[in-house]
Amino acid sequence: WCQNMLCDSVKDIVGVQLRNMATLGGSLYSRFGFSDVLCAFLALDTTVYFHHAGAVKIEDFVKGHGERDIVTHVFVKKEALKAAFRCVRRSATDLSVLNVAAARTENEYRMVVGATPKCAKRYSYSLDMSKEEIASSLKEKVETIAKEIYGADGVTYEPAAEKMLAKLTDLGFGDLPVCMAKTQYSLS
Repeated sequence: WCQNMLCDSVKDIVGVQLRNMATLGGSLYSRFGFSDVLCAFLALDTTVYFHHAGAVKIEDFVKGHGERDIVTHVFVKKEALKAAFRCVRRSATDLSVLNVAAARTENEYRMVVGATPKCAKRYSYSLDMSKEEIASSLKEKVETIAKEIYGADGVTYEPAAEKMLAKLTDLGFGDLPVCMAKTQYSLS
């Protein structure tokens, strides 16, 4: 039902030695930005249960709820969706440099980006949003991603990038949601 998103998110966890010692609860509880499973769970409708705090929605959990508590179980609501997970690593046994999970439900798109050193973050776009609600420019969307996910102070565009953004806007892509990937070499 979740198109192997959870299987894909755990299959490459930092080599076989660590993967055989790691637990799902421990990987989730750490809240690391490079956590593969955290991105996958954020894209799904997930609730984390704690010994003391009880039920906490995954979005609130990522913000720090459930500190100094014990994860007792994780509940993922079964829902009709299309989903995918991908990660980028420097080598097969390295930590993820970038994780991306996406899910499309009946009512929304959910996109999650996790990267070192920032914590994973979920962006949801309702399928009922009007053009006015998503009408920010491509530049504004790129700057929001750079600042909120990667901790950038701002964005400087090369002339070729300016030209490409203008072309994408002219082709009608300016009103669409943006999901952006970077390499470890693209920030200065």
